[in-house]
Amino acid sequence: MTKIVFAGGGSAGHALPSIRVALEIKKRGYGVCYLGADNSIEKSLCEQYDIEFYPIKTAKFNRSKKLSVLSAVISNFIGIFQAIRALRLLNVVGVFASGGFASFPVVVAARLIGIKRIIIHACDLSIGLSNKLCLPFSSDISCTFESTTAISRKAFHSGPIVDARILNICKNVRNKKPTLLLYGGSLGAQVLNKKIRDNLEHLLPSFNIIHICGKGNFNEAYHDISGYEQYEYVFDFADILAQVDVAICRAGSNSLWELVLTRTPHLAVPIPMTIGRGDQQENCQYFASKGVTHWIEQNEFIEANLNETVLNILAKSAVVMKKMKELTPEKSAVSNLAERLLQEN
Repeated sequence: MTKIVFAGGGSAGHALPSIRVALEIKKRGYGVCYLGADNSIEKSLCEQYDIEFYPIKTAKFNRSKKLSVLSAVISNFIGIFQAIRALRLLNVVGVFASGGFASFPVVVAARLIGIKRIIIHACDLSIGLSNKLCLPFSSDISCTFESTTAISRKAFHSGPIVDARILNICKNVRNKKPTLLLYGGSLGAQVLNKKIRDNLEHLLPSFNIIHICGKGNFNEAYHDISGYEQYEYVFDFADILAQVDVAICRAGSNSLWELVLTRTPHLAVPIPMTIGRGDQQENCQYFASKGVTHWIEQNEFIEANLNETVLNILAKSAVVMKKMKELTPEKSAVSNLAERLLQEN
């Protein structure tokens, strides 16, 4: 069976778009396989969703450390040769890579052996280092945001790659004790975790709380508190989003799109510029300009009266939810990308 190969990883935000498109293609009766790092979030997701997985060597480029760059170059060269071997064995006709350092060896390998359809995906307004490195080797780059298509003649607008079930979640303003969701990505966010736990006494009279704290961050001391649920990671995130009324999160593009498309009012706390490349601030500015995201910098979040801040966001929820509805795409990006990957195959 000919197959479409997927790549992308280092975080759930980079792996999940590939997983979602792979599931759609698998549903249509075609073969799929994922190439990524062993002991990674992408491997765990493939095990969860029964997607064939082939491990290769990958490494992130840390430009501030010369030895780290050298090590990453060596690891990626090994990964390229491993990916070439896998792609030849798998009879691959197309590749989709959804970002992160795990994409690079697969995309380069695919180009070296002559695979013509190689689509990479830019989830944020600006593209990161991995996509910049992958772009010369790709045939196309799909973009979550229409403005990002200006980067290249290869670019096209796909829209946000989200779980199809999310597009079917429809909320209205509720008249019960609201549920607050807090999450900081697959690895969690220590600043967000500490703030919510330090403020449980003040928040629980106003909210039921679902806290996705990240791998290794489950705390037994908070296990039996009424109204507070904690999870390290949740695979069926659409089910969680259907339950919540308001959220606090980091500001990855996928996270913000999921909240917007499920009409969930939220507070975004982007990764500080001292740590990230500024893409999360760009995401916040875009969604704030549409009137759907309230955001504050991390230092401000640490000092904020959390109960008052979230209640204020909820008070404006009817107006915000109406604006969110206006951003819903006409067609799922997952369907668009599956059709493009399967053209001529």
